[in-house]
Amino acid sequence: MPERVLLTPEFVNSVEPPEAGERWISDLKVRGFGLRVWRQPHGSFGCAYAVRAKGSDGKYVRKTGPSWRFAYDWREEHQLWRQMYGDLEEPTFGELLPFAREWANEQILALRGLPTLAEQEAEQEEFRAFKRNQMSNLSFEELVELELKRMQYRDIDQNYIDRSAKLFYRYFPDAIRPCKITSIDIEKINLILNDYHLTDSNFNVLRPLIGRSYKLAQFYGPIETIKNWDISKIDRKFNDKVSITQLNDWNNDDTESFINFIYDLDAPWQSRIAICLFLSLKRIPLSQLLSACWDQLEIMVPTDGDQSHASHVNFRWAEGWLGFEQVSKDAGTWLEKALTHKTDKSTYKNYLFPSPREGLKSHLQTIDATWSQALRIKGIPYISVVKFRKSLNDTQTSHLYHHQFWKQAWQPRLTE
Repeated sequence: MPERVLLTPEFVNSVEPPEAGERWISDLKVRGFGLRVWRQPHGSFGCAYAVRAKGSDGKYVRKTGPSWRFAYDWREEHQLWRQMYGDLEEPTFGELLPFAREWANEQILALRGLPTLAEQEAEQEEFRAFKRNQMSNLSFEELVELELKRMQYRDIDQNYIDRSAKLFYRYFPDAIRPCKITSIDIEKINLILNDYHLTDSNFNVLRPLIGRSYKLAQFYGPIETIKNWDISKIDRKFNDKVSITQLNDWNNDDTESFINFIYDLDAPWQSRIAICLFLSLKRIPLSQLLSACWDQLEIMVPTDGDQSHASHVNFRWAEGWLGFEQVSKDAGTWLEKALTHKTDKSTYKNYLFPSPREGLKSHLQTIDATWSQALRIKGIPYISVVKFRKSLNDTQTSHLYHHQFWKQAWQPRLTE
């Protein structure tokens, strides 16, 4: 009965030959592969890797592996020059085991009438060449549409997919979309993604879409003109350097004039007042401001003296002593303007800034359109409103941050 062993280099190097005849040791890892060990009548012995497997005709076939080939493969993998210069000794027979297993796999597949690994690889390379040619002939638009379909298969929210498609067709012009993907260079994409009309939130949707599209093309690649990681490195080059340089030259009147200019824009009152209030406050996150309700204003009543006015008002957006900000007199002015729009017709009006979209009972979602409009009219390179306020805070160019808070606290009237 044949022996069955998981062959290892140590086992192969230490195997003992039989007293006479041949010993067959089957490998548990590759079925049909094993080790032949024999002793000849005059006393000499030897061993070889071999295959014993059933062919496609049902007959068993026995083949002995060429040790010279395994030794050659070993030298190739371990750098022949290292052995030539004495850094490596000749391999033991056991060290040739991995190369013998590869040979055995090829032989067994061929005996069974199945394509060998080399044939499978050649077939795959032919398929990849076909896909490379197919991909290289795709237009930019066809590639992005292919990625949009893949997004649907991955159960990504349909609203996000629709938004991605809408942004692609809005910002990538007709002159680029029909071009072959191999003819578009990174600078063209860079210029489009750095369009100052493209808001940060839309940039964060559009850039990944283009990156994933090129990653799809590179899967069958190589698409040498652009790599998907080139897309991921694109940043808003106009981000805030130019704008902050301009802000350094602003005085208090410039800042106040700009905020009043925003209020006078032809835009929904919600976004106009929200921007003015955001720039008049110092710490509240933009998302918390847009979703804020009137009951988040904590009115502090004086314990003595004149109690007709509040001592100050805190705007709270989170628990703890870091989750609120004292409302300045300037910020209070914009809260009073927002209050004039408040009605009691429905509960959603409890938001400071209800959505301007008719029938949508929610808060204001974004101020990007109004903010971009203001920058465009003023000729200011795009900078997010968050970075704009931070630059005002850091450079202290605005009167909003020059004075101590207690001197300019908003003190609304409590009694008529």
